[in-house]
Amino acid sequence: MTQGAGRLGPLFLSVGAMKAGTTWAYRALRRHPGLGFAHAKEPGYFYHLSVDPGWLSLEARARRAAEVYLVRGLARARPETLPDRMTWIARYLRPEPVDDAWFLSLFPDDPALRWRCDFSNLHALLPEVAWREIAARASDLRVLYTLRDPVQRYWSHARFQLQRSGKLSPGAQPDAGQMAHMARWVIDQGHGDYAGVIARLRRALGPSALLVQVHEERSARPEAALREIETFLDLSPARYPKALMNTEAGAAKPVPEAFVRHVADQVSRDLDALDALGVSPPKAWTRL
Repeated sequence: MTQGAGRLGPLFLSVGAMKAGTTWAYRALRRHPGLGFAHAKEPGYFYHLSVDPGWLSLEARARRAAEVYLVRGLARARPETLPDRMTWIARYLRPEPVDDAWFLSLFPDDPALRWRCDFSNLHALLPEVAWREIAARASDLRVLYTLRDPVQRYWSHARFQLQRSGKLSPGAQPDAGQMAHMARWVIDQGHGDYAGVIARLRRALGPSALLVQVHEERSARPEAALREIETFLDLSPARYPKALMNTEAGAAKPVPEAFVRHVADQVSRDLDALDALGVSPPKAWTRL
């Protein structure tokens, strides 16, 4: 996976956790003049290099471009942004090789930007060796990891997957069989392994390159959370629209007891592993 040392320039990566409000941080931080984002929130480049080499195959990119970037993305785009978006899609679909030059072409070419930013939840699944490679190829690397009450996160992730697959309509509750199946599925995905992600990042990058935030605390004080990120990135404070001060995942919602029972043992292991790292779970998190 090694390419040019420092070639990627300064990188700011978010690693999730999935369904922990990372989309809110992405939408807010896109307003900062020192941060440069690709048109796609999650290019998936580093996951492609170290975990799934088919993730960015030409066929997979073409399918994603047709279903997401063209149909949904262009439908929501402002007319004046369409030429830039179409140019970006052409770069995204450039034939092989998918390499650092391909990745860099997805970002604005603006020397005033302090960081290139990639907010992919797939980063949580990268092995330690991948993080060492990324650090070697970036001139500077900072990583943001957001945790959420694991019971709430497992439930939100499970519902999201059921709805996306068309097996659950919005507002409906999964039946007992679906709850048992989805609890096993969502645990197996690995996005709830908070301690494992933090341990890999600490070993590969050191403490100064990692910022851990907690979704519930960020929801209570969103502006303070954004200021903390700006300080972490050595950026001047920016002004953000008040409408963006409402974080996406919102307050804790009731989780069916049947689902809680299915994930309880795993949640206990998750919390014990965090404690062993010296990361104290917030009092607001579900106690089992």
